[in-house]
Amino acid sequence: DLWTENAIEYLSDTARHQQPFFMFVSYTTPHAGSVGNNSEYDVPVPRVSTSPYWKYNDTWPRVEIDYATAVTYVDDFVGRILSTLRA
Repeated sequence: DLWTENAIEYLSDTARHQQPFFMFVSYTTPHAGSVGNNSEYDVPVPRVSTSPYWKYNDTWPRVEIDYATAVTYVDDFVGRILSTLRA
């Protein structure tokens, strides 16, 4: 994710440590049409078939699998940023 990578790059910059900063990273996923399949929202969630929720493919509606996948990825992205910030 570009937003995550840019945030981590900024946080990793040693010059940043010399001044206070404010960072606001606002993910639009899962709220901006990037959840669901092409027929529903025209923008699929990437890597759905490799997500931990794909195993529910036979019992969950596809939109729920896509939503859970998107939220999981955003959670992972935020975790990476927080880990970098704590380092």
